[in-house]
Amino acid sequence: MTSDRTSYHSHLPAPCIVDAGIIVNKQDMRRLLCDLGAVRYHYDQGGRCISEGEGYVVEVFSDPDEATLVTNHSLYLNVCSFDYLELSQIPPQESSSTPPASATTTLDSAIPHGPNCGCESSPDDPQMAAEASGSTACFRLVQENTTLRLVPLSNPLMARRDRTMNVVALEAVVADMLSANLDLSESDEEDENFPF
Repeated sequence: MTSDRTSYHSHLPAPCIVDAGIIVNKQDMRRLLCDLGAVRYHYDQGGRCISEGEGYVVEVFSDPDEATLVTNHSLYLNVCSFDYLELSQIPPQESSSTPPASATTTLDSAIPHGPNCGCESSPDDPQMAAEASGSTACFRLVQENTTLRLVPLSNPLMARRDRTMNVVALEAVVADMLSANLDLSESDEEDENFPF
């Protein structure tokens, strides 16, 4: 019986979720949350806001014996604290403030579809791609009537590009320092050969 079930499931393709959907697999949830960085969070129970603010995702883990902790602008997220993660998109004007409940239930009308959906932008230009989408990701971690909603405050495409630019700038500074040190060494050798 087990082998029949395993062979049946091995023929099903893994899900493909693009910008919106429900994620129940804990590994997938960790993968989505681990590089969020700075976020705006909104925690509610039974539709009533308990806490909201801004913080930084310090750690994302999966352990049934540990808690999710949000304190001192730091978020330690345990995916085992939640039944599922709802991924959606919110318009830019709503991402600067806490999105209303209606923005998290259905966003199909807010997200463009079809040939004019903004997908024509060059995949090589992250700035154009981010601007063309015109929306921000929203991550809703749900456990029964409790929701922890996270809206990233930074764009991972821009952060990666900035990190790459910082590495290039650092390499240039190191090269300049090594070159200056080499010039200084050569100057010291010349001074030793000609003491007057």
